[in-house]
Amino acid sequence: PPGRNDYYNSFEVDMTRRLSGSWSMMAAYTATKYHQSIVAIPQSPNDTYYPLDTAWRWGFKFNSSYNLPHDFLVGAIVEVSNGNLGQRTYVFRAADPLGGPSLKQLTSVTLPLDPFGSEKESVQPITGLRFGKKVNLGKRPLNISVDVLNLMNSNAIVAASYVSGPTFGKVSDILPPRTVRVGVTFDF
Repeated sequence: PPGRNDYYNSFEVDMTRRLSGSWSMMAAYTATKYHQSIVAIPQSPNDTYYPLDTAWRWGFKFNSSYNLPHDFLVGAIVEVSNGNLGQRTYVFRAADPLGGPSLKQLTSVTLPLDPFGSEKESVQPITGLRFGKKVNLGKRPLNISVDVLNLMNSNAIVAASYVSGPTFGKVSDILPPRTVRVGVTFDF
């Protein structure tokens, strides 16, 4: 839309060691500063209160794999990122429960009370491990793997409510629990 000036700036550093000998490794850090409208197309003057997301987001990722003797493989992935971001809001209702003036033409109005990013949850760490074995069946190998996802069983918050009132801070989603996954692939 006219008048919008959304952009972001990122900074990234990474280091990679390609598979050489029997191991490989990659580490990367990314930080991004946003400057974007929270509401794509403002529908009313109420959308002009704290209209921009100017928060930083960052993430770190590390993965490595090691080929063991007899075609065994072990690998790890560690990801850490900033927690969920949000802004506190308040819902003004047509009939004020405290007896204040009522809204004349609307049933409710939700207004932001803080800039976006003023509400922050803790960081989200995720660790995964893979154990694998390659079984040669003539010319075509069979790969068997066992993955442990969210190894540390992190319950970091993914989504929460920042509406002022009794539900403020109520968590509505967390990272999935530790999961074990078995996989079999056949190369042909």
